Amino acid sequence: MSLIVRRQVGRNVTTIRILKGLSQAELARRTKMSVSQLNRIERTAQNLTIDLLVRLAKSLGVPVSHLLARKIDEKLEGQEVDFDVISEALKSLKRSTELLETLKP
Repeated sequence: MSLIVRRQVGRNVTTIRILKGLSQAELARRTKMSVSQLNRIERTAQNLTIDLLVRLAKSLGVPVSHLLARKIDEKLEGQEVDFDVISEALKSLKRSTELLETLKP
């Protein structure tokens, strides 16, 4: 699988996972893989097999085409989104950013 396709799949897996309110640990459990393997997929560091794409899509409740799509936002139109999870993720990101700012010399 080309690097461009791996990047797209990694971004889409991350986006869909967050929108569905799943942690990496939960998606890894559902997909029967380790969290570190899922992390490598989301970071595009791991090549994917068709079997793995199918398992990820099934675990996320989306067709494989959603994982390969260039514009995932259009594909997810009408899907249920857990905005509380997104809000918590954004708050956590903000706290992390603030912490990093305090560590700057």
